[in-house]
Amino acid sequence: MNPKVTFIVPCYKLAHLLPECIHSILIQTYQDFEVLVMDDCSPDDTPEVVRSFKDPRVQHIRNEPNLGHIRNYNKGIDLARGSYVWLISADDRLRRPDALERFLQVMEKNPNVGYAFSPAANLENGVETGIAAWTANVNRDEILNGRKFLARLVHRNFIPSPAGLVRKECYDKVSKFPADMPYAGDWYLWCLFAFHFDVACFAEPMVHYRLHQLSM
Repeated sequence: MNPKVTFIVPCYKLAHLLPECIHSILIQTYQDFEVLVMDDCSPDDTPEVVRSFKDPRVQHIRNEPNLGHIRNYNKGIDLARGSYVWLISADDRLRRPDALERFLQVMEKNPNVGYAFSPAANLENGVETGIAAWTANVNRDEILNGRKFLARLVHRNFIPSPAGLVRKECYDKVSKFPADMPYAGDWYLWCLFAFHFDVACFAEPMVHYRLHQLSM
């Protein structure tokens, strides 16, 4: 029996932050998921950190050699068994224990919605410092017509990469991350998916976006 949701957690030199990310996933109120920690040949103790979690849903996948972040993302998507995919870097974390449940409720009721997203709250030195200003673009929870939403999104990316739950069908039938767009691939996909599907947005931040020296 496949899980409903796959969390893809890319990890490179982030073993010291990985436990917070995994813990934020494991405490979700909705529990039918798998967690794929995509270890991109990291030179730290990422394997040991993953093994410290005794939950069989948490899997360690190590690349030999290093694939780079885009190919690592796409490998995780190819391995995902869930009908929905949440890609969240090891240095970020879910902010609310009901984040997955709330996203899923909307997407299960609305099969025309390709992804759900929210703003992000900044996290600095372990302390929340307010909503990331560049992500504060929605005032209420709503379902948006994809192409009308695209007309706004094409001018500026305001969707934080770790704050989106995506229907696996979007990756399988529309596109995965383009290899020639290392720094704007997520924005490209948010736009492309909105061309084909409607979009659900939530006004409250559902993730912590960590600001630190190793951020890409």
